[in-house]
Amino acid sequence: MKIVAEIGSPGAAFVGSAIVQTSEDGSTWGTATGAVAVTGPGLNIQEITLKQYLRLNVTAYTSGNIQASFFGELI
Repeated sequence: MKIVAEIGSPGAAFVGSAIVQTSEDGSTWGTATGAVAVTGPGLNIQEITLKQYLRLNVTAYTSGNIQASFFGELI
């Protein structure tokens, strides 16, 4: 199943790197198919393939905030 991920920095001040990850078992995580690392401020929209579990993983952080919203199945 494919979904849309909207990743962004509300205050346009994020400095770091974040990526959407998925897992089948909740303990072994990998980059979601279709995901691209977000490395700065702004809005990023991605079409990703969903597995059982889903998370936004901040892999490097300097400052600012980042958030993700996930939207239902694409038809």
